[in-house]
Amino acid sequence: MMRRTPTTSVIIPTHNHAVYLSTAIESVLAQTSADWELIIVDDGSTDDTADVVSDFIDHRIKYIQQPNQGLATARNTGLTTSRGKYVAFLDADDVFLPKKLETQANQLDRCPGIGLVAGGWYYTDVFGSVTSEATPWNWKGCDLLDIDTFLRTCPFIVNCVLVRRDWVVRLGGFDHQFRRVEDWDLWLRLAHAGCEMAWTTVPVCQYRLHSSNMTKDVVAQTKMTIAMLDKFYSTGDFPVSTMTQRGLAYARIHLRGAGQNCALGHIREAQADLLEAYSYWPRLFADDVDTALDYILEGLDYPAGRGSATSVECLFSNLPETLCTFSRYRRRIVGKLAVKRLLETSRQRNLREALIWLIRVVYYTPSSLKSRGILHAVLSQLVGDNIARAIGFLTKPRISFRGKAR
Repeated sequence: MMRRTPTTSVIIPTHNHAVYLSTAIESVLAQTSADWELIIVDDGSTDDTADVVSDFIDHRIKYIQQPNQGLATARNTGLTTSRGKYVAFLDADDVFLPKKLETQANQLDRCPGIGLVAGGWYYTDVFGSVTSEATPWNWKGCDLLDIDTFLRTCPFIVNCVLVRRDWVVRLGGFDHQFRRVEDWDLWLRLAHAGCEMAWTTVPVCQYRLHSSNMTKDVVAQTKMTIAMLDKFYSTGDFPVSTMTQRGLAYARIHLRGAGQNCALGHIREAQADLLEAYSYWPRLFADDVDTALDYILEGLDYPAGRGSATSVECLFSNLPETLCTFSRYRRRIVGKLAVKRLLETSRQRNLREALIWLIRVVYYTPSSLKSRGILHAVLSQLVGDNIARAIGFLTKPRISFRGKAR
């Protein structure tokens, strides 16, 4: 008897991740929606992956073994086998939150014109304890998921996506030439092909940070991203406005790479990225400095290593002569970083770290403390909302009987 076609196909590619795989599978079994199939593609594992999978007896699980060919090919193998209307991807070392499939499938059911939805996620440590939350729809310039956004950045991870299978199959799935950024390449191609995308504004998965996935080879990552842009622009099928901004797209990648290398303490590599960015779009360093600093700041939030005030100071010290005028903005970017970290540590109620960053804010960018929104956000987290309101009232300009502020 032929089995009913499931609504969603979940594809887990795995290579020597037996230690985490059972947790990933269990997170699929724990979904509030049972209307799915799970396809596990073993990409040439030499550990106990097969034994881990054999412990799960469920007719919805299919196990495929193949020689090691890389992540993109493994996902494509799963796509070829899949039967669902929707497709979700889950890396073997990560997990879905229980309502992931139900929430996002319902969203696509309600909006037939939408081809892909993406949600937020939690970062966890190697043991699965949550360390921070990502809400990318709040990130600067990422509220809309259009081609301009994907030329600027990749605003989500593969685990937080649910996409209509027809769209992915139509574009040929993942490009196996990319050992990295293969997911970003697919989202960019989908956006260019006219696939409408939307946010699911809740966390839907967890992304585990550990030594195997936190790549520290930012140079290789940047080179692969540049190769992705080379491939994308080689089609030539773009409006004039997109082509005229080509240099800016490359510059943004290198600015983000500068921030990532800086976060890891690779200062020479970070300075080399700044030079590359300048060569692609020099006027960004003169006419729109704050935008350039924001891209560096984005890279400083690299999961493999969080950028510090000290590392940024080093980045802006002893810059090549071409960028010597850019060094004057050192205080501005450290100030931006300090404000960002102050808000983050306040939300985490980490009083000690918040006070350290508050001192840096006072030193580098005291004018930012004039923003009542920033002060209230910090105080409400550290001392409670009522006290924050009281402090705000006491510091508010008072009106005298003569109608003048005093």
